[in-house]
Amino acid sequence: MGNWKTAAELNNDYYEIFHSKTGYNFELIGTEKGAGNVTSTKEYIFNHRIFESGIHYYSLNSVDFNGDINDNGTISVQVNNDEIRFNKHTQTLHFPNKGEYHVYSSSGQLVLKVRNQAQMSFLKKGFFLVYNAKSGVVTKVIIQ
Repeated sequence: MGNWKTAAELNNDYYEIFHSKTGYNFELIGTEKGAGNVTSTKEYIFNHRIFESGIHYYSLNSVDFNGDINDNGTISVQVNNDEIRFNKHTQTLHFPNKGEYHVYSSSGQLVLKVRNQAQMSFLKKGFFLVYNAKSGVVTKVIIQ
């Protein structure tokens, strides 16, 4: 899940792509072949399928033909896969998985706290904010 560009490359064998959910203890998730020696712009694309919402951290190293490793830095990416939805026919809020969710009114008042359920009957109408306690993601839900 990312792309990068180089203006030129010198002695570049390959890139290592690392991922972490915490910003520490990165895990190697892939490699991309480098361009070797070029003086023109080169673009790279690497896809990482993520299903968990929250902040994800990525680190990129370039490895030269002689084995020298160059740290190209770390970035963070916010992923929102919560897909909380309301079924108006059954008057039910559906959550992406069993977990802890807090439903707040538009004025910030706690309306409902859900624990270890993937759906919950919900008879109120209006604009609500649903907080996923695990991922930290807040989803807007409008119920008419």
